[in-house]
Amino acid sequence: MRTAIIFLHWGKAQECLDLQLALLQARLWNPHSEIFVLADAAARTVLAAPGVEVIPLENYHTAAESFRRHYVHFSVNQPEYTRFNIERWFIMRNFVRERALQRILHLDSDVLLYDDVETAGQQFEECDLTLSRPSLLSFPDSSGHSSYFNLRALEEFCSFVESTYADPARIAFFENRVAGHRAKGGIYNIGDMYHLAAFSFTSQLKIGYGQHGQPEFDSNFNYDIETRTRLADGHKRIEYRQGQPYGLCPGSGEVIRYATLHFQGRAKEWMPQHLQAPVGAHLPVI
Repeated sequence: MRTAIIFLHWGKAQECLDLQLALLQARLWNPHSEIFVLADAAARTVLAAPGVEVIPLENYHTAAESFRRHYVHFSVNQPEYTRFNIERWFIMRNFVRERALQRILHLDSDVLLYDDVETAGQQFEECDLTLSRPSLLSFPDSSGHSSYFNLRALEEFCSFVESTYADPARIAFFENRVAGHRAKGGIYNIGDMYHLAAFSFTSQLKIGYGQHGQPEFDSNFNYDIETRTRLADGHKRIEYRQGQPYGLCPGSGEVIRYATLHFQGRAKEWMPQHLQAPVGAHLPVI
């Protein structure tokens, strides 16, 4: 089963540097894989991605029409940003349908890939989708920033999201949840990652979170490997062996090899210095 790599970008043209780096890294480690980036017009004016198929995002503006009619905003983030993060899964669904792709690895533009997409994904061969870590019942936190999906999983997740926003009882639940967070001065964000976590609670699909001893898909470069709490000094300590990143678990002494690193938030500034080429390849001058 061949796996295509997919990125999406919507936003300011000057924000494309991270995406450029992520595309370059993915291509270095996957010289023969299909790589697609669905990008808006602003991004396409500055995006230089040799060997990557760039597709106009506006070709799929109707993909999320039904969801968009029912959408209610429950996030401290901007409405357009939160809504698009949900809509992108509908866009991917329609794109995967159109191209008859068997499986995709979706990567956010702040994720660097350090492995062959097929080799890293062998641990998930029987899975319909993967998430970065299991959700916690008290606080859904699974993430899809570097996730394998097949079409069935995309179809079912999009149907789940549509039915969620069309259900008055769910909207009332969100209103109460947000009111509670506001009363305590807390941060709230009911967006695509929340919905992926909620979906994982009820779905009958086979969901993968990674296997012990296999390359790990990093949840967040800013967080401790073992406790998953924010690091006081700002980021993981990584060493590279033949171009691949390794991190040490201080408690157990276990060494983890990463298939990806996720440079979330301010960690994006670290991306240029973490570009790595596989043995026998060379990084281009950027």
